[in-house]
Amino acid sequence: MRYYPLTLFFALCALVAPSLQVPSNVPTVCFVCPVVDLAGRPLLVHNVDGGQLFCRYQSNPNDWFCKYFTNTGLLKQDHDDGSCPPVAITQLCSQERKRSVLPRSPHAPQPGARSVPSVMHRRAYLGKKRHHEEDM
Repeated sequence: MRYYPLTLFFALCALVAPSLQVPSNVPTVCFVCPVVDLAGRPLLVHNVDGGQLFCRYQSNPNDWFCKYFTNTGLLKQDHDDGSCPPVAITQLCSQERKRSVLPRSPHAPQPGARSVPSVMHRRAYLGKKRHHEEDM
């Protein structure tokens, strides 16, 4: 009976763990760059890299940009002369992974139909021709 507490622990974990998982189709909050900074400059470039959201508002004559934390949306770096909004914009996004779309055939194959490469047609023709010559 010395394994009873350990067995009970694992049994409870097995029962509780599925209830703690978040369904994959539940929308969550993501953060995106504000479309304009506080000075009214429009967003030119944005990307997410290394846990930060990068937003560029002007590149000539000065390089104005803002960096935000992707998990909180809070401002990480203001390189926009004090014109970075303090928080990035929230947007609903899905946790569900989008699977890559593979190119599909334009037509569904017919049941029982075989796809034969043109090389095989030529090979079959030559085989029939050879057998016909042997019979003569």
